[in-house]
Amino acid sequence: MLIHTPCPYTGTGGVRLPIRNTLVRHTLFLSVASIWMRTIGMLFQIWLSGHIGAAGIGLVQLIGTVGILAATLGTAGVRVGAMYLIADARGRHASTRTVTACCLCYGTALSCLAGAALFAAAPWISGHWLQAPEAAGPLRILATFLPAGCIGAVLGGWFTACVKIKQLTAVELLLQVLLFGVNIFLLSRASGSVQCCRILLTVNGLGDVALCLILGLLYRRSQRTVQLEKTPGLWRKLLRLCVPLGLSDLLRSSLSTTEHLLIPRGLAAYGLAHGNALAAYGTIHGMVFPVMMFPATLLYAFSDLLVPELARCTAAGSERRVHYLTGRCLHLGAGYACTIAGAAFCLAKPLAELLYPGTQTGHYLQLFAPLLVLLYLDAIVDAMLKGLGQQVASVCYNCITAGLDILLLLVLLPRWGIDGYYWAFAVSHSVNFCLSIGRLLRHTGQTPDWVFAGKMLGCAALCALACRTALRHLGCLPAVLLGGGGYLTLLVFLLWLSRALRPGDLRWMRQLLQRQSHF
Repeated sequence: MLIHTPCPYTGTGGVRLPIRNTLVRHTLFLSVASIWMRTIGMLFQIWLSGHIGAAGIGLVQLIGTVGILAATLGTAGVRVGAMYLIADARGRHASTRTVTACCLCYGTALSCLAGAALFAAAPWISGHWLQAPEAAGPLRILATFLPAGCIGAVLGGWFTACVKIKQLTAVELLLQVLLFGVNIFLLSRASGSVQCCRILLTVNGLGDVALCLILGLLYRRSQRTVQLEKTPGLWRKLLRLCVPLGLSDLLRSSLSTTEHLLIPRGLAAYGLAHGNALAAYGTIHGMVFPVMMFPATLLYAFSDLLVPELARCTAAGSERRVHYLTGRCLHLGAGYACTIAGAAFCLAKPLAELLYPGTQTGHYLQLFAPLLVLLYLDAIVDAMLKGLGQQVASVCYNCITAGLDILLLLVLLPRWGIDGYYWAFAVSHSVNFCLSIGRLLRHTGQTPDWVFAGKMLGCAALCALACRTALRHLGCLPAVLLGGGGYLTLLVFLLWLSRALRPGDLRWMRQLLQRQSHF
């Protein structure tokens, strides 16, 4: 039964006011664009894995983790800081040009320092951290283009804060399609993982430069008649925002990078050759995880709706609606997570053979599939904690999880190999989920619906096992098509039979969209 709340769309006398659909349109636009970009990215990942192999993918992933750490150090929270300060200036009807110029100077200086440090330390990082001396050249290419990425982040923050979402997303989508084509054209004529890494990083770096130029031209045209204004205390306000954010992001990025670097080292200590260790790492992080997390695109789009809604309810002191929203979101999130986990389990091997033939992706995908219940639910819970103003707790839990993961990797990887990595991943993410869900339940006074959770898990597991058995002797494409349709049909039937499906769920989602459109 839905909790009755006053309709926000009626004026005096019960006259219905027109609904503004701007936010809904932006959300739908971003969702569709995000799905397209993720699809393009996954298609390119599939092609690249076939071209350079699992070991090459592993090398690309390792270089990418170092690049993320350097980018985090170079940006230091400037994108979020720019978004906040620009939005604040717009709210005061002040000029955003001064704020943007200040953020650009801050970000450019930091990114140039981070890029120079990475360029100088590239041989040492590649030899000692990555244990791949051939990665020094690609790291220096990455360092060269690092300032462009930071400038693009600041300009992207300006477009986001000024609600120019469509312009920003359209430019990013068009550039991604162009880079997709250029990368395939050049990489198909290259050989060797190192050469491919050089080409890939160069093309992506030039893409960052192109993004900066296009966004810069659009920004300059919109600010042509706007003059710079003196804003006392702007630098102090910027540093007060960016330094804590930067330190928090740097801590999380450092822990994440340490995790990734430990995996090939631990596998090598277990007895695998360096190439085989890179191949195993590349298979899991470059092939398995993109397939696993692709359906989460819809989940993240839903989370974007959920965060502002919970923030508004919290600010208004509406505890009843907060309780109702969190309960309903946990219900829907559990249903979606169990459905995707079951589908990934039963379709793992035919889907992997279709996408990545001749690899162990299917085995790993089937192994990690049950953990999708935790990963997807944790994404929903994390969004709800952010909407309820519990960001600090969420960051602390993520850091605790990363530290636990590092400890388990150090202990288990040299002894158990890939099995050790699996159990380290499973234990650390289970701890993260338990801490997050516990915090949410204490904050909202929510009681978990164990009956529904049991029904959902049981139905999804039964359908997954039945479909997996039935698809054993079919080819890849028939197994994926027939198995997917059969699994969903059987699951819906069992959920209806067990009365786990609630007719009010879709109606509630429609009401949430309508409520978002009003604001």
